[in-house]
Amino acid sequence: MELEFFCLATKKSVAFTHPLILAGILGQLSLITCIFWTKPKKWLLFGSLFLLGIIVLFFLLAGILSGKVKIIASTLPFWVITFLLIRKARKS
Repeated sequence: MELEFFCLATKKSVAFTHPLILAGILGQLSLITCIFWTKPKKWLLFGSLFLLGIIVLFFLLAGILSGKVKIIASTLPFWVITFLLIRKARKS
């Protein structure tokens, strides 16, 4: 899906200017950075989780408003992993 987005974005640069798209891209890039650093900064981890959380929150809201349990359930792994990461980061 992202490959298709980047192929489309080369034709239309307007696609990158939407705040939700920018938040998702920046969140993913900073989370990947946290994965490869030996001791990532806490603010970088929390910031990337916040940016990705905005998008997942919109999916959760769409699932709640449409009454689709599968959409709601698809957001649960992100929230569980985010909770565990925050708990681990605060302990260390």
